[in-house]
Amino acid sequence: MRFFDYNYGMQKSEQIKERVSFINAIRGAISKIPYTARMVSTFVLVAATTGIVTLGVVSFVWENHFNTYTNENMGALVERLAENIADGYADGMAASSGGAEGQQSDSIAPEPPDPSVILASASVGPIESMR
Repeated sequence: MRFFDYNYGMQKSEQIKERVSFINAIRGAISKIPYTARMVSTFVLVAATTGIVTLGVVSFVWENHFNTYTNENMGALVERLAENIADGYADGMAASSGGAEGQQSDSIAPEPPDPSVILASASVGPIESMR
């Protein structure tokens, strides 16, 4: 029984020769490019890689802060809108009852206030500056 296959060794050496010839072909093609062009292309690739990595890290780190900021602003906007709607209904109820407390009106439900006034008064931050 043979422990060493001579043909296997020959196949490996042929594969190594093919790889070496491929590497030499690449080196030959690269050596035809001027040194300045190689340095500029290397600088551009390093700068692009740095930018992509930085963008990924910043977006990962600040994602939670951005979500928290957005949720807080939406909560503040909703609370102000709810307060304005409640104030509008309270004003509507006072107007429908004739302004006197304890008196009941003939109508069953008061008329709601104009929604455009309520929405316009609930605007905060960038929404207000967009008008």
